[in-house]
Amino acid sequence: MKQLSSEFRDRPIPPLDLAIWSVEYTVRHPNGTLVTPLRSQSWIEQNLIDVYAFLFLNFFIILLSIFFLIKLLISFYYAFKLRKSKGHCT
Repeated sequence: MKQLSSEFRDRPIPPLDLAIWSVEYTVRHPNGTLVTPLRSQSWIEQNLIDVYAFLFLNFFIILLSIFFLIKLLISFYYAFKLRKSKGHCT
């Protein structure tokens, strides 16, 4: 936390001065508005849909793997139980 605090305080321009400069800049240059970087990104990048799709896909694959692993373990358990019960009966 101290490192984050020191990084926040170690700015070339204090936040209030930066805000004042931004307002003065837009007043001095009416056509030179401050443009957000989001204007050059597609809506997929703006809304992080690609990131959410990647996370959802990974989560789905992990759940599917766990499901099939449990199904495999249950089938091995019942096969072992069936083999064991047949061996004792004869």
